[in-house]
Amino acid sequence: MILVIINLILIGLYLAWLYKKNEQLKKHFFIAAGFKLLSGIGVGALYQYYYTFGDTYAFFNIAQELNKVAAENFAAYLEYLLGMNNEAFSSMYDYQPRALFMVKILSVINLMTGGNYWVSSLYFSLFAFSGAWYATTTFLKFFGQYKGAVIFSFFYFPSVVFWSSGIIKESVAIGCIYFIASYILILVKEHKLSWYQVLMLLLNLFVLWNIKYYYAGIILLLSFPLVTTSFLSRRFEQLKRNGLVQAGVFFMFIAASSLIVTQLHPNFYLHRILSVIVDNYNAFQEISASGDFVEFSALEPNVWSFLYYTPKALASGLFKPFIGESAELFKIVSGLENLLLLGLLIVAVIYAPKERASYLNLLFLSALLFVVIMAVFLTLSAPNYGTLIRYKTGFLPFFVFLVTIRNPWVNKLFS
Repeated sequence: MILVIINLILIGLYLAWLYKKNEQLKKHFFIAAGFKLLSGIGVGALYQYYYTFGDTYAFFNIAQELNKVAAENFAAYLEYLLGMNNEAFSSMYDYQPRALFMVKILSVINLMTGGNYWVSSLYFSLFAFSGAWYATTTFLKFFGQYKGAVIFSFFYFPSVVFWSSGIIKESVAIGCIYFIASYILILVKEHKLSWYQVLMLLLNLFVLWNIKYYYAGIILLLSFPLVTTSFLSRRFEQLKRNGLVQAGVFFMFIAASSLIVTQLHPNFYLHRILSVIVDNYNAFQEISASGDFVEFSALEPNVWSFLYYTPKALASGLFKPFIGESAELFKIVSGLENLLLLGLLIVAVIYAPKERASYLNLLFLSALLFVVIMAVFLTLSAPNYGTLIRYKTGFLPFFVFLVTIRNPWVNKLFS
């Protein structure tokens, strides 16, 4: 009980410290923080009382077993965490490196909380909220005219807040993505980072790679061309003034970047990436109930098949499940949210001509490509609706931001 109280005090002090760091966010800060922390508790309760199973409790139970190693031989425990002594502990995740990485993180948190699931859950939610806070602060610095859109996208969009809270991999992933996006934005706008920001950028990339390597891969694929083209545009006036030439250089660097990124993980290798996606699709199809997944009936591991299904994958990744596709409560809620998203997109298209200058730039193009690539990739490889709802939290806040830039209601309500 004493450890619980101490941890709650520490969390409170940390939130108070964040609260004082940005005057613009004080109106929303504690509402958004409370929403986030309670969502983490809600995720735990959902898996305990509604689904009665899930990775969150598997992670926790295995982390608790790992903590027994710490109690018996702390040196061996540290060696295991660092990958120097894999014989110190064995679990069902021995051949699932991303899940095992999550267990190691949770094990450290559990040592702090005395193995209290709910307090540990607060720390995971707090990390995701910290990323959202930093991203909101950074985006407001450069896009202050879109204050409502920024705050709504990173603080309040329901599924993003809920499904990136608590003891699930998405909490760690979205926190890292928020931090990485912020540092890249600073680099593009100010053309420099402090040594601390560089260190944090690399650390977040490392964690994201070990939790969700495909997100890290796509971020690397796009961020190098974005930053490089931005630096060149600053130096060469003609490149800066000519948007088409700038875009051409940007895509040229994407081609070069892809040659590197596709060598970073076996599943990215050009000769097998399509087969990996098809294998994942088939695996999800087998375990999904009829009508509970996006169907690509003739998906084959070749370019033409993927091009054929890309429009459907994109639309499904952004807007499915639709209302009426499932009677399950959470999929009905998701369907309502997807209907809202579609409405926001329609409004964005209507107002797009008024904000042409904001859309015609490399930052917008990079964000749009990130959303499109991840929506297509995730839908093709993980078509189950329940899985897709969670996985899309990594790109969804950026899509929401893009479609609410000029939304008068969003900017008025959340400013």
